Amino acid sequence: MTLVPVVGQAGWMLENSKSGPLALGRLRDLGVRLVEGYRLDRATRTQAALLRRYDDEPLVLAADRVVLAAPHAPVDGLVAGLRALGVEVHAVGDARAPRLVEDAVHDGYRVGAAV
Repeated sequence: MTLVPVVGQAGWMLENSKSGPLALGRLRDLGVRLVEGYRLDRATRTQAALLRRYDDEPLVLAADRVVLAAPHAPVDGLVAGLRALGVEVHAVGDARAPRLVEDAVHDGYRVGAAV
């Protein structure tokens, strides 16, 4: 198995905790290959074609499957539709911007307390 982080380095959100090194160590112990500094260009039934971030140098990896876990996009269609109807809307969570669950909970609390 090979892990290609799509944003930054693997485990970057955990780098200031004890969990990051532990998680990366467990991946290593399981035989997971880490390929950093690349982005996915295309995938076929048998391979994943990557491009190095700083110069687009290609790297092709054999792959029997590719799982893409990428940054989220806001899900705000309902917000826009309601506002177009003149409804007062307070967007929270991924309707406001894609972030962590903790951010969405804080949004909900903040908006709920203000209404």
